[in-house]
Amino acid sequence: MSRSACSLVLAISLGAFAFAISPSACPAQNLGTPTPTQTSQQASSDYGPGGKLVQQTDQAGGVLEGTVYDPAGTERHDEKFKYSLNNGKPYKVEKDAYNFDFKGHLDLSWKLKYDFSGTPVSSDITHYGLHGERTWEEITDYKPTGYEIRD
Repeated sequence: MSRSACSLVLAISLGAFAFAISPSACPAQNLGTPTPTQTSQQASSDYGPGGKLVQQTDQAGGVLEGTVYDPAGTERHDEKFKYSLNNGKPYKVEKDAYNFDFKGHLDLSWKLKYDFSGTPVSSDITHYGLHGERTWEEITDYKPTGYEIRD
Protein backbone atom coordinates (compact mmCIF):
# COMPACT_ATOMS: atom_id res chain seq x y z
CA MET A 1 0.00 0.00 0.00
CA SER A 2 1.40 3.41 -0.90
CA ARG A 3 2.19 6.07 1.70
CA SER A 4 -0.63 8.31 0.51
CA ALA A 5 -3.12 5.42 0.69
CA CYS A 6 -1.93 4.55 4.21
CA SER A 7 -2.22 8.19 5.23
CA LEU A 8 -5.75 8.37 3.81
CA VAL A 9 -6.84 5.18 5.61
CA LEU A 10 -5.26 6.48 8.82
CA ALA A 11 -6.94 9.87 8.50
CA ILE A 12 -10.36 8.32 7.94
CA SER A 13 -10.10 5.81 10.81
CA LEU A 14 -8.60 8.33 13.23
CA GLY A 15 -11.18 10.94 12.27
CA ALA A 16 -14.01 8.54 13.08
CA PHE A 17 -12.39 7.54 16.37
CA ALA A 18 -11.60 11.13 17.32
CA PHE A 19 -15.29 11.91 16.94
CA ALA A 20 -16.13 8.99 19.24
CA ILE A 21 -13.82 10.21 22.02
CA SER A 22 -14.03 13.92 21.36
CA PRO A 23 -13.86 16.27 24.35
CA SER A 24 -17.58 16.97 23.93
CA ALA A 25 -18.19 13.29 24.72
CA CYS A 26 -16.39 13.79 28.05
CA PRO A 27 -16.51 17.52 28.71
CA ALA A 28 -13.64 18.86 30.75
CA GLN A 29 -14.60 20.81 33.81
CA ASN A 30 -11.86 22.93 35.31
CA LEU A 31 -8.55 21.33 34.31
CA GLY A 32 -6.88 22.83 37.37
CA THR A 33 -9.23 21.13 39.85
CA PRO A 34 -7.81 17.81 41.05
CA THR A 35 -10.31 15.04 40.34
CA PRO A 36 -9.75 11.32 40.11
CA THR A 37 -9.44 9.64 36.76
CA GLN A 38 -12.89 8.72 35.48
CA THR A 39 -13.37 5.59 33.38
CA SER A 40 -16.37 4.79 31.24
CA GLN A 41 -17.12 1.87 28.95
CA GLN A 42 -19.47 1.71 26.00
CA ALA A 43 -20.22 -0.52 23.03
CA SER A 44 -18.22 0.05 19.85
CA SER A 45 -18.84 -1.51 16.45
CA ASP A 46 -15.67 -0.06 14.86
CA TYR A 47 -14.22 -3.58 14.42
CA GLY A 48 -17.47 -5.53 14.33
CA PRO A 49 -20.44 -5.98 16.64
CA GLY A 50 -19.54 -6.78 20.22
CA GLY A 51 -16.50 -4.50 20.55
CA LYS A 52 -16.08 -1.93 23.27
CA LEU A 53 -14.62 1.54 23.84
CA VAL A 54 -13.01 2.36 27.18
CA GLN A 55 -12.55 6.07 27.93
CA GLN A 56 -10.43 7.51 30.72
CA THR A 57 -10.58 11.15 31.66
CA ASP A 58 -7.96 12.70 33.92
CA GLN A 59 -9.18 16.25 34.31
CA ALA A 60 -6.44 17.21 36.75
CA GLY A 61 -3.75 16.24 34.24
CA GLY A 62 -5.75 17.35 31.20
CA VAL A 63 -5.76 13.93 29.52
CA LEU A 64 -8.52 12.15 27.61
CA GLU A 65 -7.72 8.60 26.49
CA GLY A 66 -9.82 6.10 24.58
CA THR A 67 -9.09 2.49 23.70
CA VAL A 68 -11.13 0.41 21.25
CA TYR A 69 -11.28 -3.38 21.54
CA ASP A 70 -12.64 -5.77 18.91
CA PRO A 71 -15.25 -8.44 19.79
CA ALA A 72 -12.45 -10.90 20.74
CA GLY A 73 -11.10 -8.40 23.31
CA THR A 74 -7.97 -7.52 21.29
CA GLU A 75 -6.86 -3.89 21.55
CA ARG A 76 -7.22 -2.33 18.09
CA HIS A 77 -6.88 1.42 18.61
CA ASP A 78 -5.63 3.68 21.38
CA GLU A 79 -5.81 7.46 21.30
CA LYS A 80 -4.70 10.00 23.91
CA PHE A 81 -5.34 13.74 23.90
CA LYS A 82 -3.34 16.02 26.20
CA TYR A 83 -4.68 19.46 27.12
CA SER A 84 -3.31 22.58 28.76
CA LEU A 85 -4.71 25.98 29.72
CA ASN A 86 -4.24 29.27 27.87
CA ASN A 87 -5.86 32.24 29.65
CA GLY A 88 -8.15 29.86 31.51
CA LYS A 89 -9.34 28.02 28.36
CA PRO A 90 -8.32 24.43 27.65
CA TYR A 91 -6.60 23.74 24.35
CA LYS A 92 -5.23 20.58 22.76
CA VAL A 93 -1.45 20.22 23.15
CA GLU A 94 -0.80 16.76 21.78
CA LYS A 95 -2.55 13.74 20.31
CA ASP A 96 -1.05 10.24 20.28
CA ALA A 97 -2.81 7.48 18.34
CA TYR A 98 -1.90 3.83 17.83
CA ASN A 99 -3.51 1.25 15.54
CA PHE A 100 -3.08 -2.48 16.16
CA ASP A 101 -3.71 -5.40 13.79
CA PHE A 102 -6.16 -8.22 14.52
CA LYS A 103 -3.50 -10.03 16.60
CA GLY A 104 -2.82 -6.94 18.73
CA HIS A 105 0.54 -6.04 17.13
CA LEU A 106 1.34 -2.35 16.69
CA ASP A 107 0.68 -1.39 13.07
CA LEU A 108 0.67 2.41 12.94
CA SER A 109 1.39 5.30 15.31
CA TRP A 110 0.58 8.97 14.86
CA LYS A 111 1.75 11.87 17.03
CA LEU A 112 0.25 15.31 16.42
CA LYS A 113 1.33 18.50 18.24
CA TYR A 114 -0.73 21.71 18.40
CA ASP A 115 -0.07 25.40 19.12
CA PHE A 116 -2.10 27.65 21.49
CA SER A 117 -4.84 28.19 18.90
CA GLY A 118 -5.37 24.47 18.34
CA THR A 119 -3.66 24.47 14.96
CA PRO A 120 -1.44 21.43 14.22
CA VAL A 121 2.27 22.33 14.11
CA SER A 122 3.74 18.87 13.49
CA SER A 123 2.71 15.33 12.66
CA ASP A 124 4.76 12.15 12.95
CA ILE A 125 3.33 8.98 11.33
CA THR A 126 5.20 5.69 11.72
CA HIS A 127 4.23 2.35 10.14
CA TYR A 128 5.42 -0.90 11.71
CA GLY A 129 6.02 -4.31 10.10
CA LEU A 130 4.86 -7.74 11.23
CA HIS A 131 7.68 -8.09 13.76
CA GLY A 132 7.42 -4.60 15.26
CA GLU A 133 10.15 -3.07 13.10
CA ARG A 134 9.64 0.46 11.77
CA THR A 135 9.06 0.21 8.02
CA TRP A 136 8.61 3.92 7.27
CA GLU A 137 8.15 7.23 9.02
CA GLU A 138 6.83 10.54 7.75
CA ILE A 139 7.29 13.76 9.72
CA THR A 140 5.36 16.85 8.63
CA ASP A 141 6.06 20.32 9.99
CA TYR A 142 3.22 22.78 9.34
CA LYS A 143 4.21 26.40 8.72
CA PRO A 144 2.25 29.56 7.86
CA THR A 145 3.65 29.37 4.32
CA GLY A 146 2.90 25.66 3.80
CA TYR A 147 4.42 22.47 5.13
CA GLU A 148 7.60 20.42 4.99
CA ILE A 149 7.54 16.61 4.80
CA ARG A 150 10.49 14.41 5.81
CA ASP A 151 10.57 10.66 5.22
